[in-house]
Amino acid sequence: MTALYLWTHPQVNDAALAPDALFRAAFLYPPGPFLVPPSGTLPYELVCYLGFAALFVVGPTLFCVAAVVWCGVVLAQWYDWTSVAESLWMSPRVLEWFLGAAGALFVLRVRPHVSALWLTLSVIAVLVMAVVDDVGIARGSYHDIRNFALPYLLVIVAGAGYELAAPRRYPWLLVLLGEASYSIYLTHFYLIRIVVYPVYGHPIIAAWLGSTVQDLVVLTTVLAGGVACWAVIERPLLRRSRRFVGTRPHVRSAGG
Repeated sequence: MTALYLWTHPQVNDAALAPDALFRAAFLYPPGPFLVPPSGTLPYELVCYLGFAALFVVGPTLFCVAAVVWCGVVLAQWYDWTSVAESLWMSPRVLEWFLGAAGALFVLRVRPHVSALWLTLSVIAVLVMAVVDDVGIARGSYHDIRNFALPYLLVIVAGAGYELAAPRRYPWLLVLLGEASYSIYLTHFYLIRIVVYPVYGHPIIAAWLGSTVQDLVVLTTVLAGGVACWAVIERPLLRRSRRFVGTRPHVRSAGG
C-alpha cells in the first residue's frame, strides 16, 4: 500500500525519499523529513523493538540497568536539563514504551484480578485527561505524552486484570475489530487518501450523500479494509508465530 500511495502521490514525499533522508531513516536518526504517512509513530515502534531486542543479547540484568539510564537521559533532555541529540532514540515516547513494558511485567508477575468498577474508573481517567488535553491544546499547550501515559497504563493493567479475574466473552464484532485493530491502524491513512478523498472530493457525490453519510462510508471503508488486511496478512503471520512459540489467543467471542 505504501508503493501504491507513492505511485498516486509522486511529489508529496519527494523530501522524504531524498537520499540523505533515506539514510537518516535507515538509522532512525531524524530530524526528517523521512516519514511516509501514516508512519508518524511507526519509527518510534521500531526504536522500541530494537531496544527490546537488546534484552535477548545482553540479558535481563544489564538490560534493566541500561533501560534505567536510557530513560533517565530521555527524561533529562525532555525537561531541558541536558541536551544529548535530536533523535527518535531520545524521544519521550521511549518513556511510554518502558512504562507499558513495566505494566506488562506487572500483569505477568502479579496476575491482578480487577473488577469492572476499577476498569470503569480507569476509562473515566482517560476521558478526564482527554478533556484536560483538549483544553490545553485550545490554550496553545500540547502535552499528550505527559497527560495520557499513566491513564493509558491504568486502562491496560485494569483491562488485563479484568480478563484474568474470570473467563470473559465479548460480542464477535468487538473481538474482530480488536484483533484487526493494528491492521486498521496501518491501513487507515492509505484507504482515506487513495479511496475516500478522490471519491468524495467529487462535488456531485458529496452533495448527494451529505456529510453524515460520507463519514459513515469512510468509517466502513477504513474498518473493512483494515479487517481484510488482517485476515489476509496479519492473522496468517500471527498463527505461524504462535505455532512457533507454542501460544494461542484466549479472548473469545460470545458466539464461540
